[in-house]
Amino acid sequence: MKVKDIFALRKKHYVLSNILGIVIVGLLLLTGVIYGLDSYTRHGEEIVIPNLYEKSLSDAKRELGTMELNVCVSDTGYVKKLAAGCILDQIPEAGTKAKAGHTIYVVINASSSPYITIPDIIDNSSLREAEARLRALGFKLAPARLIAGEKDWVYGIEYNGRDLSAGDRVPAGKELCVVVGDGSTNLDENLDSLNDSTQVIFDVAGGEDNFEIIL
Repeated sequence: MKVKDIFALRKKHYVLSNILGIVIVGLLLLTGVIYGLDSYTRHGEEIVIPNLYEKSLSDAKRELGTMELNVCVSDTGYVKKLAAGCILDQIPEAGTKAKAGHTIYVVINASSSPYITIPDIIDNSSLREAEARLRALGFKLAPARLIAGEKDWVYGIEYNGRDLSAGDRVPAGKELCVVVGDGSTNLDENLDSLNDSTQVIFDVAGGEDNFEIIL
């Protein structure tokens, strides 16, 4: 074998060994990335979310922390019989499975009843509409108080004997009384009666228009 052939063969082996080395290194890197991602995302590993109802926020954080879960307060509510700061609700629900790092959103109990704004329903809605809106806001309703007026038309709202206006704030869950007409007065009939019995007399004199209304 000539010297030239020996060098050519060595060069060929060198190139092949480099290619093989690159392939081996690439496979090792790919394997490391796959196993690393699998370990990072805890592939196939699921955590059962515990029941946090009535637990304090600090206890919930401690318990979820040991399970590598996060907790975030999303809202507040108010239940008088439960301790302030305890958890009233959670999303996802207890028993749901999640991966490590997942965030559990909770609703905690406020220390006092939240205040709700009275909507614009006075002299602007019927009894049925007013009751539906007030109940939807969480208020309790006493029997309506009747006054002279158009039937089932809302003339006012009372709380502890005090007249309320649109925009006033009242603690949620309190009892309100809606003041409505008893039907003794009908607005449409009164207007028709007024139109039928009213005479308007115009008098044009001295360049000025004078008129008077005679009932």
